[in-house]
Amino acid sequence: MMSKVKPKSLPLYEELLEMDADIFVQTDAFEHPEYIKRNLVHTYRDYQEEAMRFFHYTQSSELFNYRFINHVLFNMATGSGKTDLMAG
Repeated sequence: MMSKVKPKSLPLYEELLEMDADIFVQTDAFEHPEYIKRNLVHTYRDYQEEAMRFFHYTQSSELFNYRFINHVLFNMATGSGKTDLMAG
């Protein structure tokens, strides 16, 4: 008898997705500072852009102030541009 694998719950990620879709947040969209854009060899890929935007939300949004998020993990594959992301 095989047991069904229960998918992992990612509540913070799901909350960030909802926040990103919210019209209120879209009006205050995250923009990379110009000095970061000038220092990068290429522009961010879609998933890097999303990671930076979500990181920005967790560090600056009033909705996340109560959580005191001060440790983050960017779980990305080899060659996916983590160094560029960290430079940002």
